[in-house]
Amino acid sequence: TGGVLKSTLTLAAAGGLELGAAAGYMTNALNTFGLKARDAGAVAAALAGGANASTASVESLGMALGQDGPGALNAGLSLQETVAALAAFDNAGIKGSDAGTSLKTMLTRLVPQTDKAAGAMEDLGLKFTDAKGKFVPLSNIAEQLKRKLGGLSQEQKTTALSTIFGSDATRAASVLMKEGKAGVEKYTKATSDRGAAERMAKTGTEGAAGAFEAFNHMGVVARLELLEHPRAAGRGSKPRAKIVLDRDRD
Repeated sequence: TGGVLKSTLTLAAAGGLELGAAAGYMTNALNTFGLKARDAGAVAAALAGGANASTASVESLGMALGQDGPGALNAGLSLQETVAALAAFDNAGIKGSDAGTSLKTMLTRLVPQTDKAAGAMEDLGLKFTDAKGKFVPLSNIAEQLKRKLGGLSQEQKTTALSTIFGSDATRAASVLMKEGKAGVEKYTKATSDRGAAERMAKTGTEGAAGAFEAFNHMGVVARLELLEHPRAAGRGSKPRAKIVLDRDRD
């Protein structure tokens, strides 16, 4: 689990976070997206990269992810796509848990909730699922919104978005409409930048290696506990992880 600790320390240093908070964000992301300990570096990269590419802080993105993670996973979004959307939202002034809630609500509206919504989507030629009923990538959704609504008047756009997504998710859909495919892909690329977290960490510390050594000298021990999934009675269930930080008692 050294990799998990190193990535958590890097995330803490990159975001100026208390170690416990960084561990919470790391654990939440690993659990929510069914990731393994070896993916801890990808979590740090996603949160730090998203923050680096936007006005968001690592803390803000971590809070947002805590609100929306399961909904994003159910919609077929990867960790990187999810954080990319949240970073774009933050740039537009939708921050923290508010961003996560907005994305979660918007994703549920990709399938029409009312006859009026279904009619509006059909009239505009919007289709957010493929032939197998799976949601298309987030960049595709954003590009559809940009292309199909781009030529409408401001009033028509507002009416269409409100009808399809409802008042709570209109802001989120508006951001994706503005960004389009290129914008979403730009943020997604940033969340895959493995060096972003390390570079951010080095601006305020000696980097992950120095932080790791410092915590070792303090006698801090980290371990990754695999916890049985609440529904582990069935076969094929995924283990859950918990990062535990405590003092070395030797």
